[in-house]
Amino acid sequence: WVSEFAGDEAEAREPGKGQLEVLCDAPGTYVK
Repeated sequence: WVSEFAGDEAEAREPGKGQLEVLCDAPGTYVK
């Protein structure tokens, strides 16, 4: 899901980023 949403796994796994909050919520929607 990271590749489709952010386009970069490293960016999604990087802590302290504002995107992290969105990515944490997005997976649940993409997985369903």
